[in-house]
Amino acid sequence: IGTVLKIKKGSWERNHLERLERATSNVPSLLLVSVDFDTAVFAILKNDRLAMLTEIKNPYSLKEEKQLEFYKNVVKEIEKRSSKVYEVILAGPGFAKDHVYELIKKTNPKIRVTKVYCSSASISGINEILKNKILDEVLKKSRTLEEIKLVESLFEHIGRDDGLACYGYKEVKTACEAGAVDTLLISEKRIKEECVENLAASVEKMGGKVRIISVDHEMGERFHKMGGIGAILRFKLKY
Repeated sequence: IGTVLKIKKGSWERNHLERLERATSNVPSLLLVSVDFDTAVFAILKNDRLAMLTEIKNPYSLKEEKQLEFYKNVVKEIEKRSSKVYEVILAGPGFAKDHVYELIKKTNPKIRVTKVYCSSASISGINEILKNKILDEVLKKSRTLEEIKLVESLFEHIGRDDGLACYGYKEVKTACEAGAVDTLLISEKRIKEECVENLAASVEKMGGKVRIISVDHEMGERFHKMGGIGAILRFKLKY
């Protein structure tokens, strides 16, 4: 799950593969919740690793007036954990997930929530979410949004001429040699170039981050057309 890049090459050297994996693994976390009338199970998906969090049992009778209290408890747990994730995937076999969804939209509409079906509120239900195609769509969307924000930040610094960004191989290489690169942005169409690979290695060695930008969205295409290499800096350079 979480495949984003569409790069074709006959064979990749090990260091290329390792860098691609590191540069694309910073995918925002997702909160997975499977809920039914009497149980809610919570898990977190982070960089393709699943961790079970907690389980809430309904202590009330299944009478309608008491059922709402259980849903409120589920929503409270979601709200408590939502600040640490990009989106909530809410699943279940019946109407319980719909009631929880409506409560979230009423009490905290800023939380991103996607509803899907699973056959039970259990660990098995969580595993069903992992197999759902919607998960790939959400992860791709989150990755695209992250890339867009990075490129927009680069363009904003360049537009303000505040000295905290640069683009072009020579300019970025100079910034890298000065230890000024916080985040190196590379178009996916340039990652195979040896000079770019060496630049990425140098940035990582100095504690900087490397992010590969897809050309599947408008900002990524604009970034590629301006050279496909840019950097957000830790500090201004003195030329």
